[in-house]
Amino acid sequence: MAQETVAVEAGVDRASLVRVERGQQDPHLSTLLRIAAVLDGARLAVLDDA
Repeated sequence: MAQETVAVEAGVDRASLVRVERGQQDPHLSTLLRIAAVLDGARLAVLDDA
């Protein structure tokens, strides 16, 4: 899943997502939960396609 897609679906700026991935920014818990929900949904979609 592309960073832009994750950012849009999680409701965060792509640049912020990149900083979180690099450990350069400490996001709020609510932001982490939204990102995790998007990524978990993507993981489940991949498993459903298998």
